Amino acid sequence: YLPFINWPGEGDDMIFIDEDVEKGVPTLYGTGTEDYVNQAYGQSKKHCAPYHGTIKPGGFNFFGQISYYRYHIEDPVYFNKKIIVTIEHGHDNHRGDDWSSTAYWYQLEPHDPTLFPKLLDRNGRKPRKHVAHFFRKSLCLMFLAIIIIALVIWIIP
Repeated sequence: YLPFINWPGEGDDMIFIDEDVEKGVPTLYGTGTEDYVNQAYGQSKKHCAPYHGTIKPGGFNFFGQISYYRYHIEDPVYFNKKIIVTIEHGHDNHRGDDWSSTAYWYQLEPHDPTLFPKLLDRNGRKPRKHVAHFFRKSLCLMFLAIIIIALVIWIIP
């Protein structure tokens, strides 16, 4: 869910594989969320292809709900021990969006499920407000206060 009216696509996709997880250096570094789902500059229209698409476009100004998908069928991402797939939170996307994802992988032999790290509970996955959210709110309140003061000065000379 996108609570803000502006472009949400500048979060670069970064995939850290095996030893690169500890190094903190992405093995694969993309150019933006919209490029990751193969829809350069936006998901404003419905588009469905076999391995990528936009099921629910954001519409004008990319506000509200957007749903898109990307399957790595023709370009699998191989890993041996660890993989971390992220969407960057960087210079041009100080937002409070609510993202969710699903990952599927195939393995030859079974593994003990207790060896996998525990997932965060629902409260641990809730979106956190960023400083920019408070700045926007403060800016709106300040603008409203200026308008009220101007009206008072204009009405009461």
